[in-house]
Amino acid sequence: MWIDTKTGEIYLGDCQPGDRDAAADEIAAWEGRKATPEAVRAECAWRIYAAASQATQANLNGYINLLNAKALQGGTLTDAQKSDLITFAAAMDWINAMRGACAGLIGNAAYRDDGNWPSLSPELAAFAARF
Repeated sequence: MWIDTKTGEIYLGDCQPGDRDAAADEIAAWEGRKATPEAVRAECAWRIYAAASQATQANLNGYINLLNAKALQGGTLTDAQKSDLITFAAAMDWINAMRGACAGLIGNAAYRDDGNWPSLSPELAAFAARF
């Protein structure tokens, strides 16, 4: 396969006389075109939902809202509840880091590689699994 960098035409195999193997930079450019903003955002959303489904996020937000309401009404939170608030803040930081990674991955053919995304800590995974 090779790409005519002047016309953008993609050639596979021996379909044209004088075909040549694609150069590494041509392949990278072709693959990078697949990393559209929409594709990268979809990858980000998929990774977030893999950690916490929409239902999990709804249940978690409801729980955190109840804790906040209790605290605002002068109620006392247990140490476990206070810890949950801290862990929830860390989860939001992870989601923001995921969203922040998107911009740098647009046009990057390796946008699906795990190493290009913030990792989810075991603590956050366990926290999400509770809901």
